[in-house]
Amino acid sequence: RRKKVGKMVPIHTRRVLLYAVLLITESSAFSYPSVSTNPLQTRISSREQPSKSKLLPAVVSQNTELRAIAPGLASTVASFSSLPLPAALCLTCLLPTSLGFYRQEYGVSYGYGLAVSLSAFTILQRLTANTTPSIALSHIYALIFYGVRLCLFLLYRELTIPRFTELREKIEASANAKGGRLARTPFIVSCALLYGGLVAPTLLTSAYFASSAASFAAGWRTAITACIGLSWVGFLTAALGDLTKSWVKASSKENKLVTSGIFALLRHPNYTGETIGWSFSALAGVLSALALTLHTGSSKSLVLGGLSLLSFVGAAGINFVLCQATTGLEKR
Repeated sequence: RRKKVGKMVPIHTRRVLLYAVLLITESSAFSYPSVSTNPLQTRISSREQPSKSKLLPAVVSQNTELRAIAPGLASTVASFSSLPLPAALCLTCLLPTSLGFYRQEYGVSYGYGLAVSLSAFTILQRLTANTTPSIALSHIYALIFYGVRLCLFLLYRELTIPRFTELREKIEASANAKGGRLARTPFIVSCALLYGGLVAPTLLTSAYFASSAASFAAGWRTAITACIGLSWVGFLTAALGDLTKSWVKASSKENKLVTSGIFALLRHPNYTGETIGWSFSALAGVLSALALTLHTGSSKSLVLGGLSLLSFVGAAGINFVLCQATTGLEKR
């Protein structure tokens, strides 16, 4: 029976599932404090650090390498709860992106997904779930979903498709030829700033739905809700595009052009989905800042304006990168 199951489930698929189970198990072993519903507040109440992690399931207990990585990652995220929110978000954007010092491609792949998901998760921990409106939470969940889904997809692709491993090595060789690892610092910092811009809209929508403006400005509320819904549509479209492409590539021995499924409707559904997702996410944030300023006369207009600008820069930057990527694909 074991031999039969082993043939049905390839080793690389089991490794991907192993990573997913481990991360979920270790993350659930920690509890975080609930604090003020205002996401812009930077001071939070302190709490004792959580006790030791629960024991890992037997299925992952034999993998000492993963057991060493995941608890450290989870405890690091837990320690961010004691930091002011701006400082915590700087770290959640910069630390994952620093993977680019090890492999430059990792800074814009795993670093991208981890920075977005960890930053959104950090914001989520600063909110009180039973008092924060579900619409604001859904915006944060959209970013967590995108980041986690992207990392799992990248891991699967790296473990199963040798061509991407070869491409990663070419990128690394090219980066090393341009200088040492420290020479990548400006690139890594700029990427971290970009990822911060992608997360900034969730701060604005959370602040809006926690304020009185959400009760009196029905038109603004409808528009912001629609933008958050469309961002989910975009991220789900990107996920479906990656899933379809991976399925077709795995089913066919040839490296052929994918034209079935969602690819029959969209030429680049993964990039198109990301463009829709990030554009409407940023628009939701900017509309939230405008509603707060106009309807409540917020005294934090400078902060709201700065976050709006950061949201715009994030959306513009990622859309530029996506357009460059699709142009390269079309040439090939």
